[in-house]
Amino acid sequence: MTALLAAAGTACGPELTTPSSTNISGTWTSSDTASGVTDFVLVLSQASDGALTGSWSGRGIGPNGSCHPELGCAPANDIIGSNTVFQVYVDLRGLGAFTGQIESDAYFRGHLAGAALAFNRAAVVQGARLTRIAR
Repeated sequence: MTALLAAAGTACGPELTTPSSTNISGTWTSSDTASGVTDFVLVLSQASDGALTGSWSGRGIGPNGSCHPELGCAPANDIIGSNTVFQVYVDLRGLGAFTGQIESDAYFRGHLAGAALAFNRAAVVQGARLTRIAR
């Protein structure tokens, strides 16, 4: 009986630390708000072991439409994390930890500091030419 239980326990699925089969490298956006930041942009690079690196940026919002009092108007920083079969974990340096689930190859959602966030893969425009505009 013990051997049967042990075999059943090992046949349930992959280890929870196994990298997800969905690679989330690329640019992701969210218009949701968490910790006084909105209009998130994540630029992620995923290694074969599921490790994530990259950067985040957003628009800091404070009272009366002003900038965030501590983060400023355009907060940004580095990202580290992991994408496993269990969850997406992203440490947005200077802001907090996001944990969530992949819903499709173009959408993942979860929570950051108790706020719900949903990220969509940014559309890639083929053949687009970008021009910097001086202010």
